[in-house]
Amino acid sequence: MAERRALLIGVPEYHRSEIPKLPFIQNDIERLTLALQSSDYAVQTIGVDGNHATTGIIYDAIENICQDLRKNAITSCAELSSY
Repeated sequence: MAERRALLIGVPEYHRSEIPKLPFIQNDIERLTLALQSSDYAVQTIGVDGNHATTGIIYDAIENICQDLRKNAITSCAELSSY
C-alpha cells in the first residue's frame, strides 16, 4: 500500500493589524489531523502550536511533499486554513 502523507497549513494570525486573529484555525487543524491520522496518514502541520507559517516555510514544505510524490508511491493531502 502507498504511504499516505498530509500537509496541513494553518495561518491563525497575520502581521497586518487590520486582519483579525483567527483562533478557530488551531481547532480546524487539530480536528483534521485526528481525522487523517485515523485514516493512516502521516500528518505534518505548519502554522499552529507556535510554528509560524512563513512564506519560505510553506514553499519548502510543499516542495518537499511534491518531491516525495515524484519519487515514491504516496498519496497526499494538502489543506490550507486561512483568512
